[in-house]
Amino acid sequence: MHLHLKRFEYDAAQNIMVKVNDSFEFPTQIDVSEFLHDDPTKAEAEAAKAEKENAVAAAAAKRNKSKPRKNGSKPAGPKKGEVQDDKDAGKHALVERAETTLTQEPAVPAVGENLYLLHSVLVHSGSVHGGHYYAYIRPCPRLVTSVTPRVDENGRHVYPDAGKWFQFDDEEVRRVPQKMAVNNNFGGVDDVLPNFQQRRPPFHHRKERTRASSAYMLVYINYKETLYHPRLGELVEKTVEKIAEDCKRREVEERKRRDMEREHQ
Repeated sequence: MHLHLKRFEYDAAQNIMVKVNDSFEFPTQIDVSEFLHDDPTKAEAEAAKAEKENAVAAAAAKRNKSKPRKNGSKPAGPKKGEVQDDKDAGKHALVERAETTLTQEPAVPAVGENLYLLHSVLVHSGSVHGGHYYAYIRPCPRLVTSVTPRVDENGRHVYPDAGKWFQFDDEEVRRVPQKMAVNNNFGGVDDVLPNFQQRRPPFHHRKERTRASSAYMLVYINYKETLYHPRLGELVEKTVEKIAEDCKRREVEERKRRDMEREHQ
């Protein structure tokens, strides 16, 4: 599922295109059940199946009722007392089932089929006149179902999600914390300290600065997709981690080479 945040728009007052730096917080998992309608084809199929089963059961009952006995007489129906006993037994069974249901602990519902996990964040850094694109990717997002889930405001049970985040910036790949990949790309403004070169008080005042980098597009994948090939997802994650380690090693070597060149100048 791709979500385009539309960070660029036309400003009619200025007659120019501008970048929208408003703050937009996005979650690492989304349950889209409340935005979806029931599948009509699925409901129709279930209704047709139930109707067919009822027709088959009615036909079988009709055959059994009209089938003569061996002596040629029709099967005798249940006596009045037997019918009353069957009704009483059915009432007792319903009462016992209701009492059992009330005394049982409510089961924790399973993860819904409409749950999506955040897979990648495409970021734009700069303005409408120019900038740079890069991405944060979580190759193997997954739910941690081994812990007790929390209950959100809608009464749904929410499990925490996990997975390693990596930054892909041109030829550079590196491991980053989730805050850097997600929270730092909400847009909006930052509270920054004043310039320390300003030597007059008050020094404690802060000022706001518009964030130059913000999420431009989000990619979510269905939770079920992460369950089909868990070993493949882990292999991809380990491969990307190895690439990140190689990039870090090359960066260190390049830094050492530049330092040596400065020393010999």
